[in-house]
Amino acid sequence: MSENIKQLMIPKVKEKNIYFKIESDSNIPEFLMGDPVRLFQIFTNLVSNAIKFTNLGGVTLKYSVKEVLGDYYTISFCVNDTGIGLDENQISKLFQNF
Repeated sequence: MSENIKQLMIPKVKEKNIYFKIESDSNIPEFLMGDPVRLFQIFTNLVSNAIKFTNLGGVTLKYSVKEVLGDYYTISFCVNDTGIGLDENQISKLFQNF
């Protein structure tokens, strides 16, 4: 899935002359049960927005194992960027209905 996201983002990244990298934990199993369509949609939206608001530097998608309980893995996902960010007022309104 991460390679599909990377291929999808390459044109915009090249256009803006910024970097996009994906860092994954080697402890994540090759096969996991989940909803790949929703995860792809979420990652695409988050990374696309990060790229949109980043003019210098770049964007990194990271994912790693947070916890393992038997056969169950909790995976942590994070999108970091060097974009403009949000001020305190914008952050407080982030999850309010409009």
